[in-house]
Amino acid sequence: METATSRRNEPVATLQDENVYSEAAFLESRPDGDYVSFYMEAEDVAAAAEAFEASTHNLDRQFKQLLSEVVAHDQPDEDIEPLYHVMNAFGPIL
Repeated sequence: METATSRRNEPVATLQDENVYSEAAFLESRPDGDYVSFYMEAEDVAAAAEAFEASTHNLDRQFKQLLSEVVAHDQPDEDIEPLYHVMNAFGPIL
């Protein structure tokens, strides 16, 4: 988290290049291990994923390396159905 905060311009540049509106990661610690869930809001998630794979941003290269070290190879291939997504148009811009 500290890196993302201290390098704020880099994540914003990658989001702009990928046409992503917002992205978040959540850590869930359970007795059987730690799990990370990602949320991405984009016009076209498939195009955003392609842009991420082709990215030359140093931050994206570091993130890909990190993922290769910590993500299990036997990931479940499940579709997760969104239940809702609500936005407050009058909320603060972060």
